[in-house]
Amino acid sequence: MKRSKIIIELIKNEISVVQAMDILNLLLQDITDKKIKKWLYCEINGYNVKDKVPEYRIVKTNLKGNFVAGNYKCTSQDIPLKPQYIKDYATTKITASIYEISQFAIAEKENKSHSLIIPLHAVIAQEISMINGEVISAYRELPLYSHTNILNKIKSKLLQIFIELEKKYGNLDGYYIEFANDKKGKEVVKDITNIIYTDNSVHIGDDNKIEKSNVGVANEN
Repeated sequence: MKRSKIIIELIKNEISVVQAMDILNLLLQDITDKKIKKWLYCEINGYNVKDKVPEYRIVKTNLKGNFVAGNYKCTSQDIPLKPQYIKDYATTKITASIYEISQFAIAEKENKSHSLIIPLHAVIAQEISMINGEVISAYRELPLYSHTNILNKIKSKLLQIFIELEKKYGNLDGYYIEFANDKKGKEVVKDITNIIYTDNSVHIGDDNKIEKSNVGVANEN
C-alpha cells in the first residue's frame, strides 16, 4: 500500500503541524468520542481555565526579577519562593492554541536566549517570595525552547495517529474515514486516546534530551 501523503509531508516538514492538526480534525469529523473531540477542539482553539491540560503542555518555570534586599539591588535574579507556593508557581500550563504555540516557537528561535517569559505582578511576587526586601518587578522564565518542544510533541502524536489510522482504514489521501461503533472503531478510539495522553517524548536544550535578559513574552496562564 502506498503511504498516505499527509504522513510523508509531515515527516518532511512540507506542511506545518497546524495544517496537520486541521487535516486530522477533518479525518476524525465523524468520530463520536467526546474526549478526542475535546482534545482536537482545544488544540486548535486553545484551552480554557477549567479545561484539563495534557501533561505535554505543562512546563517548569523559574521566578526571576528585580528586587532590593538591604543595601543590595538585584537585577534579573532568581526569586526564592515560600514553600507553600512552590507547587503553584514552579510550573505553568501552556493553554495557547496550536497556531499561537507555533508563533511562540518562532520567537524562541529568534531570541538570543531561546526562551520566553510570563510577566508576574510585583505585588504577587512580593507575597509569594522569601525576599526580605522589596520586589520591583518579576516574571516567570520558561525553559529553553518550551513552545518548540510542545510543537514537536504534538507533531509526534499526529504522526502516530495518522499511522494508526492508515493501518486500520488504509490510505488517507481521500481525507475521509467512515467510523463505525464496531470493534475496529473502539480499538481506534482507545489507541488514539493512549497516543494523546501518553508522553514518551524528549526535549531540546535540557541535559541529554535531544528535541527540545527579558526577551519575548508568552501569554500563558
